[in-house]
Amino acid sequence: MLRVALTLEGRTIDDIDKALDEARRQILNGDRTGADASEDGAYKFQVTGQENS
Repeated sequence: MLRVALTLEGRTIDDIDKALDEARRQILNGDRTGADASEDGAYKFQVTGQENS
């Protein structure tokens, strides 16, 4: 089972939505950890565990 710890920050809900989209893109690309920040928002995530087939 996989677990994702995700933190999103932003000035507006739209900023949060953009951060979520970017974190989701990276996770679906196979990244196990990631983070980024800008003037408008930030995110960080970590994927742990093993994917079940």
